[in-house]
Amino acid sequence: MRKTISSFLLLISALSIATGVRAQSKGAYLGVGAGISNASFNSNDFSLGLPGVAESADKTSTGAKVFAGLRFNRNLEAEVSYVNLGKFKYSYSGAPATGSAVIDYKVSGFAVSVVPMLPVSEEFSLFCRVGGFGSTAKASVSSATGPAFAGLAGFSDSANKTTFYFGAGAQYDSFRRIGVRVEYENYGEVGDSNSVGRVKVSLISASLVFRFQ
Repeated sequence: MRKTISSFLLLISALSIATGVRAQSKGAYLGVGAGISNASFNSNDFSLGLPGVAESADKTSTGAKVFAGLRFNRNLEAEVSYVNLGKFKYSYSGAPATGSAVIDYKVSGFAVSVVPMLPVSEEFSLFCRVGGFGSTAKASVSSATGPAFAGLAGFSDSANKTTFYFGAGAQYDSFRRIGVRVEYENYGEVGDSNSVGRVKVSLISASLVFRFQ
């Protein structure tokens, strides 16, 4: 994580030098955000359909992100971010003779996007974003008991994937160099059907934006 933050700081320094001293409507910025992430498990990959075994999913988690960007003007920004969407769970629960198991599913990755802005007033703007998300999805079995799940004990794997992602939100620049942002981001379907399973993930977050001019 320290390496990631250092990379963002170096990027911001480079962006600041490149943009020079400009008006508030242009320049580099750095941000941090957190919120509620949501997962939708693909039933074809996770549902076993075993008699007497109940299946359930913990579909929400806490997500966080750090990001760096460049505002070209009041109508257009470009942004890169590192996102940790948290940990989700998929559980199988049966009688002692059958057993039970819990799969932990974690998602993180880097995103690059273009952010068109629509100023509503001097301080308030609406925006959307389109871009790509390079994800790493990790699945591991945190517990496995009984004969039906004995083969899952110790399972751990990961899968990388690049998906199209999009979002929309609103930003309020209450001070000259600090803004507040709320938004929804849909990162698409991560993982794969051959190893960790496929999951659709999204994030609703609030962020602070710190501008360098």
